[in-house]
Amino acid sequence: MKFQIPLTLVCIITVVNTVAAFYAGADISSILVSEAAGSIFSDTTGAKGSVENILKNHGANLVRIRVWTSGDYNTATALKIAKRARAAGMSILLALHYSDSWADPGKQVIPSGWPTTVSGLETQLYTYTRDTLKTFINAGVPIALVQIGNEIDGVGMLLPVGATNSHVTGGFDNFSSMLHSAASGARAASPSTKIVLHLANGWNLADTQWFLTNSFKPGKLVPADVDVIGASFYPYYSTSATFASLQSSLNWVVSTYGKVKKSYKLVKGSNICKDVFIAETNFPVSACKNAISEPSIPRSVAGQVQWITKLKSVLSGIGSHAIGFSWWEPSWLQNSDQGSNCGDVLLFTKNGVARSSISVFGK
Repeated sequence: MKFQIPLTLVCIITVVNTVAAFYAGADISSILVSEAAGSIFSDTTGAKGSVENILKNHGANLVRIRVWTSGDYNTATALKIAKRARAAGMSILLALHYSDSWADPGKQVIPSGWPTTVSGLETQLYTYTRDTLKTFINAGVPIALVQIGNEIDGVGMLLPVGATNSHVTGGFDNFSSMLHSAASGARAASPSTKIVLHLANGWNLADTQWFLTNSFKPGKLVPADVDVIGASFYPYYSTSATFASLQSSLNWVVSTYGKVKKSYKLVKGSNICKDVFIAETNFPVSACKNAISEPSIPRSVAGQVQWITKLKSVLSGIGSHAIGFSWWEPSWLQNSDQGSNCGDVLLFTKNGVARSSISVFGK
């Protein structure tokens, strides 16, 4: 199903790069969960305050919020967090999971009550994406960026219909057409919102090349449907997730999809000149049970600063198409390990006091 709002534009670098010069963000999706559990937060000085204001005071300018179709992270919950972040003067990135629960490289389940056919899911994705963005906009909360899916380069999305490794269900054909519908829904609701494709292995050149070259298909998802390629980048899931690997992959994205073209038939609001963004990252303050990708960086508060300093250096080397990063759940006190096997990857202590490494959001 092809949804389109046609508009012919000229892609000029000074026009299309309308996003902030650089986003220093944090995913605080679990802040209401933490507060309900009794968590109280304070700055490095000991002064009590809200997480969003503490982050803002140390240079953060973006809040990333995941949105499930039900459960603890539903639209109503996300809107509450977004209103708080906007009141603190921060921009919003919505990470639509298209799932009743977690969506990640190995788990992409169709929400309960959703259709189970390609055509049905195309319509559902268009409508759900459009209406979700409108809910925020109508509440006075503009959305700077929206992810259409979360870490979808592993097995696809909305399985089994959108499985990228299945010839029986259509593989990338289904996947690509469904992503186009989601992107079209976002454009219909908010042409100025930048659309993000989020890859779990965006640091891996071969995986990124395979995923993007297969995802973009004429008549389905095309490069003009997407503005930003997002990547997760953690040191503890693969020893191959090095800064050198990340730089190589992101450079390929920008050199392949970030070229300025004299003219291009675009969907309203789209940007053929692709940007890149680190959608998820963090670093431990304690020893890990498994090896990490950059062993020279100490697992400590100082190491957290070194990790982001080096990451910023990589992004700076890529140029203006590298638009920032987001630290994943720096304040989720009830889940300090976050599956890292490292014990603690937070920017706050177990008592809710900001560590000195919260400075990573500053210049």
